[in-house]
Amino acid sequence: MSVDEVRTAIDHLTADEMLKLHLIERRLLGGTGMSKGDLVHEAICKALLGARQWPRNEPVMACIVMTMKSLASHARDTERSAQEAEPEVALMTPPVTPTPDASLAQSDRKAAIEAINAALTGDEEAQLVLLGWADSLRGKPLRDLVGCDQAALDYAIKRVRQKAMILYPDGCPL
Repeated sequence: MSVDEVRTAIDHLTADEMLKLHLIERRLLGGTGMSKGDLVHEAICKALLGARQWPRNEPVMACIVMTMKSLASHARDTERSAQEAEPEVALMTPPVTPTPDASLAQSDRKAAIEAINAALTGDEEAQLVLLGWADSLRGKPLRDLVGCDQAALDYAIKRVRQKAMILYPDGCPL
């Protein structure tokens, strides 16, 4: 697509499509060090500046989301590299007891898991997904825990996310 075609496509995004982009962004921000709105803004800027080549046959929404995923991945890698670059500092500092904020965040996370689990009563697959996530399981280990194929796992994950979005419209503390 040419830059003019991209500009026209972006100008024609509906309010619902922009809302979807911001909801997707919310999920992608974790561990990036970026603020709310940064991913959407940067993805659109890259498109308008011609820094990304977009295939004509791909919907603009899909291209923006893929750009956002790429940007978030690169930001996470940068954050990880920055943390790994200072190992001596980590070794020299004494162990820190959890701050009240950290304890509160952990209790918020636990309360969120319990609330979502209660909302999923009767949906065993979705509850197993939630329990697996609480134990940091992803991919094959999560599939093995739930006992289903990838398609069924994806659908169970979708149900968990839908309940989480209903219970926590401003972002889930998980």
